[in-house]
Amino acid sequence: MLKIDPGFADQIPPITVDEFQQLEANILSDGEVINPIIIWNGVIVDGHNRYRVLEKHPEIPYKTFEKKFSGRSEVMAWICKHQLGRRNLSSVQRKYLMGKQYHEEKAAYGASDGFRGNQYTEGVGGHSGVLPVK
Repeated sequence: MLKIDPGFADQIPPITVDEFQQLEANILSDGEVINPIIIWNGVIVDGHNRYRVLEKHPEIPYKTFEKKFSGRSEVMAWICKHQLGRRNLSSVQRKYLMGKQYHEEKAAYGASDGFRGNQYTEGVGGHSGVLPVK
């Protein structure tokens, strides 16, 4: 059984009910999940919606792909980068994901607090950590 990390799942823009129903219909029609669910240490990184369909239909076969990451920040940056490449996002959502990706990449490459400024600059605050709605 795969695990869902709410911190990872919340980075993905939610799909509509119609989109979920279409995804479910496509999976049922194919008889399997064609694209593997990307995982890291047993936690879903990409494929949350496909996994929700699988929870409703446990008889459907699927594959996973274990991706290597150095830590949570690298996972979060990867999620943002991949969402930017595949989703129909509003300009606000796109800017949010770009900023989140930048922040997580900084955190992944050394700064324990995610900030690599100097004594004259301050970190940018005000992010709620929740993707804006279109």
